[in-house]
Amino acid sequence: MQQKILILFISLLLILSSAYLFNISEKKQDLDAEKNWWIVYFQEPISNDLTFSIENHTQNTSFSWEVFSEKNKIDSGNETIEAGKIKKINYTPNEGLYGKITIQVSVNGESKEIYKNIN
Repeated sequence: MQQKILILFISLLLILSSAYLFNISEKKQDLDAEKNWWIVYFQEPISNDLTFSIENHTQNTSFSWEVFSEKNKIDSGNETIEAGKIKKINYTPNEGLYGKITIQVSVNGESKEIYKNIN
């Protein structure tokens, strides 16, 4: 009788601990659960195409971006991006633009930048 109770107790403990660990794993894999991050990246990093995306996993929704050629600002814009969404910005530069092109994206005082060298 005692052996059956012990086996039942160990089995129940194993099931409960497995369910708990599964729940923790699911929360950690969710990009938006208790997390606060955003990224900016080029759609085609190798080509001369300057189309970029902003991926938002924060509560902030108002992003601003600026494009610089070398150190000269050539364009800017604002985007509203909901949490968990990705916004693709199709940026087409003027003809004859070459050198280091930097795209700087800002939200609530935090800023990130990406760049390409266009020949």
